[in-house]
Amino acid sequence: DGLSALYYACRDNHVSIVKALLDSRPMSDMGIIQESADVHSPLHIAAAHGNDEVVQLFIDRYEVPPQHLQDDAVDLSPFLSQNKNGYSTLMIAVLYGRPNVLKRFLQSDKMTPDCLRLQSKEEGTIFEMICWFDPVFEKFVDPRSQIEKSEIEIEILKLLLESPFLSEQDINIRNEVGITPLFSAVVAGKLAKVELMLQNSRITNADVQTETNCGTTAVWMAARLGHVDILKAFVNSGKVSQRDFNLQPSGELRDDSGELCDGQRLTKKTGLFWAVEEGHFDTVEYLLTQMTPEGIMLPDDSGQTPLHIAAYLGNDEVVQLFIDHEKILPQHLHLKNGKGFSALMIASFTGHVNVVKILLQSDKITQESLSSVVTDTMGSNAFHLAAFHNQPDVVQAFLESSKGAQ
Repeated sequence: DGLSALYYACRDNHVSIVKALLDSRPMSDMGIIQESADVHSPLHIAAAHGNDEVVQLFIDRYEVPPQHLQDDAVDLSPFLSQNKNGYSTLMIAVLYGRPNVLKRFLQSDKMTPDCLRLQSKEEGTIFEMICWFDPVFEKFVDPRSQIEKSEIEIEILKLLLESPFLSEQDINIRNEVGITPLFSAVVAGKLAKVELMLQNSRITNADVQTETNCGTTAVWMAARLGHVDILKAFVNSGKVSQRDFNLQPSGELRDDSGELCDGQRLTKKTGLFWAVEEGHFDTVEYLLTQMTPEGIMLPDDSGQTPLHIAAYLGNDEVVQLFIDHEKILPQHLHLKNGKGFSALMIASFTGHVNVVKILLQSDKITQESLSSVVTDTMGSNAFHLAAFHNQPDVVQAFLESSKGAQ
């Protein structure tokens, strides 16, 4: 199968056999690090299985502090050697959830910052990996429980954050589309990782507010995805401002490779707008407590506000949240979108009778808003629109309402 005795001994944690084999061959022998028909070298397979004593044997035999080699030279350092997929041994320790192996490297006096700055073929640096990916525990038969695995992820992140070899620049590195490790952790919904990173002094307010190439931030993304606990972590960290909540990105939404995501273009929607559109009720409820009235009602580039979109979608629970909130004043309910429609008008012609009833029952809806006409039309109001669009339940709701009767 093309695998050597050294490979099997490293994989199966036969420490004495590995020692004997290493003693019989000089480190300059490329096969020590590189040989294998498999993806992994003997050293990589030892790291993947968490065989830290075996890994230490390799570390002890490397006598010169590792340096990057130029051109196409092969680096035999246990610190820098990369397998066929571009993973260094340290990356393997992270990907397979082996903090004991990672610790052996980080505690070595042969360790340098360059070892943590190596880039894999696709996933970036070792720090970017742990913030985005779950360790691939299932690769081998693994008896660890899910709780233990979650704790291992945090242990690995702590080891890296506490390492003197990881600089502020390494922690806040941006990939080709401007995504930071913190942003990646938010997208992945990793609350514990986000909290740990926010506690680190090397992640500043400015780092939290770093924009991607299309103008989004980690806070905006947390709101868009409905990660309300992560939003709370940001607020509790004291590293966010109203600017983060009021952000209206307008760039093109691209993936990690820089490709346009299904032709999506961001249209100045705030995180709150997205949370309403995606139906993240708890997130909407929380954001209303954190944002100013002006921020809450910020429109997208077509003039739609979050309240307009809630009415259009018939999301009566969200509409009720807006109506009941003390920051929402009557003038906010009268706001019209780019086509001249108020939230009541939108709910009326789309037939969302429950939303219409909520609005009609509110003391914040005045006679002015009921009689208000649509801009640049024949002078139709909400009642007219319901009748014109054949919404009998909505017409009936107006007739039964004391305001509608007027």
